[in-house]
Amino acid sequence: MKHPPVSKDLLARQLLVYILLVSSLFTLLATGLQLWVDYAKDVDLLKTRIHEVQKTYLNSLSLSIWDMNTSHVNAQLNGILKLPEISYLELKTLDTTYVVGKKPPVIRSVVFEFPIEYVDPQAQFASETVGQLIIHGDLQYIYARLKQRVLIILGAQTVKTFSVSVFVLFIIWYFVSRHLHRMSKFARTLNLESLGTPLVLAGARTRKNELDMVVDALNAMRINLSQARESLKKELITQQRLNASLVNTIRDRDLAEDSLSQSEARFRVLVDNIPGAVYRSASDPDRTMAFISDTIQEISGYPGSDFINNRGRRFSSIIHREDAPMVRRKIEKGLKAQEPYSLEYRILHAGGGIRWVNEKGQGLYASDGTLLSLVGAFFDVTERRRTQEMMIQTEKMMSVGGLAAGMAHEINNPLAGILQNTQVMNNRISGNLAKNRQAAEACGTTMDVIIAYMENRGIFSMIEAIMESGKRAAAIVDNMLSFSRRSESRFELNDLGELLDTSVSLLETDYDLTQRYDFRKVEIRREYDGAVPKVPCEAGKLQQVFLNILKNGAQAMWKTHEAGTRPCFVLRLMKEGNRVRIEIEDNGPGMDEETKKRVFEPFYTTKEVGAGTGLGLSVSYFIITENQGGTLSVESSPGKGTTFIIRLPLEQQR
Repeated sequence: MKHPPVSKDLLARQLLVYILLVSSLFTLLATGLQLWVDYAKDVDLLKTRIHEVQKTYLNSLSLSIWDMNTSHVNAQLNGILKLPEISYLELKTLDTTYVVGKKPPVIRSVVFEFPIEYVDPQAQFASETVGQLIIHGDLQYIYARLKQRVLIILGAQTVKTFSVSVFVLFIIWYFVSRHLHRMSKFARTLNLESLGTPLVLAGARTRKNELDMVVDALNAMRINLSQARESLKKELITQQRLNASLVNTIRDRDLAEDSLSQSEARFRVLVDNIPGAVYRSASDPDRTMAFISDTIQEISGYPGSDFINNRGRRFSSIIHREDAPMVRRKIEKGLKAQEPYSLEYRILHAGGGIRWVNEKGQGLYASDGTLLSLVGAFFDVTERRRTQEMMIQTEKMMSVGGLAAGMAHEINNPLAGILQNTQVMNNRISGNLAKNRQAAEACGTTMDVIIAYMENRGIFSMIEAIMESGKRAAAIVDNMLSFSRRSESRFELNDLGELLDTSVSLLETDYDLTQRYDFRKVEIRREYDGAVPKVPCEAGKLQQVFLNILKNGAQAMWKTHEAGTRPCFVLRLMKEGNRVRIEIEDNGPGMDEETKKRVFEPFYTTKEVGAGTGLGLSVSYFIITENQGGTLSVESSPGKGTTFIIRLPLEQQR
């Protein structure tokens, strides 16, 4: 191994540099302190000289000013100017200003101001200010003297520092550096082939110092290396034997890892292609997951990492609370019998909806029968459940449709007789017909008496009630026949937004206090997607569906309105693949599960007796599914309103 070149006397030179730096620093500090002391002395001397000027010249100046002797004043000022360090004088009297000398820069001047007072010899202690003397002392001479002192001090200190440094450098080289060079050379040339030669420093010493201790340590290291060399040879032989065995072990492990990787890859491909989520969990009430595949996010809306060791949430927390007891009971039953279990239940989706899952699994047991974990898979069967419910509903509607047709025909004949005979009775008691008057006279009375009697007994109102009830029954029969009859339909392209708006406008004129609601007070919110095209449909029948849903919703919301919440419909239109989705959402009281299952059944109603026939939504279901080729479903829960969802194809199905 090559070592980088090392400069000789590097340590000595570094020490010399540090000594020079420290000596220079202290020299500068000492020089600065000396200069400051000298500067302060010179300034004090200048101040003393100027104060002597005050004592010597001010009295004579005051007499000259008082006598207005200008020549004496100038002579005295010139005399003061000749004093050392004084470069400028300014004398201000009451009527004249005297200036002598050149004014120095502010940075190197010291200014003194003295008032000049004249003392009258005849008046004791009486004085009068006759002027002001301003003296500028120039520090230039002081700065020049300081500069000379700096040069002398720095020169002397430099010579002293250099001499001491050279002497220190020689001492370091003689006692330290040359021995360090020898030890460094010995250490660089030391190898396994030259372990027999010890290190010896030049010069005889009676007492050992730190360098001798380092030499002893290097020689001890040389002996230890020699011993370690022999031990290393023995260990090398042993290590070669172990390496041969390790190579075989590594080869076997690599083969096992390759086999395991292939197995894991096959397992991953299998898991990814299973139409469900594979899991392994504990048998605790929380269903703590040790592993669950990523497909669970497509089913529940939550990433699988949320369920691993309950990091984000417990799997049991998304099981519908009504189904949770059944889930625990069936799994415990399968584990008790040590048999696979299979069950279907609802889970709460992250988006707020409900999904149906089919879970198939079994327990894993140790050889002594101890339960280790649960393994299985979840499958999303929501669409299958919806399809089954729609098939059941459609089958039920078809069965009821046939029954309704038979009932309608059976009721229609006697109903026609009732309406016809009621109309005939109404004509026979009319006073406008000549035959009625003749028959009354033949019986010894008049039509006026008969009419008065019948009005007095309320017979006319009874006949009118019979007619109204008959007409209402005829309308019900007509709805039943429409429900059971599939006639030829005329499809035209229609704007669904316009049909919804027209239906709302029609209902806004439906104001009847007997119905206990006022549609004009219902808030309408529209969320129409402008990209929705026109749809082939029968406008009249589709409007009948809209009117039935809106009217039922308004009547249901009116109860909520009475509790303080304003009724509101949200009408939505959006494109969904090759279909158009229509949503009619209200903020009414909502429905429970039982009501949702039966809401489209004929003659099923939650209204008071006489307030509804129970055919509106069943006829609407028939119109959408049979006539329009679409689907009609409902989403609702108690206290959260109801949403009817209509899906219509964009192309007419032949």
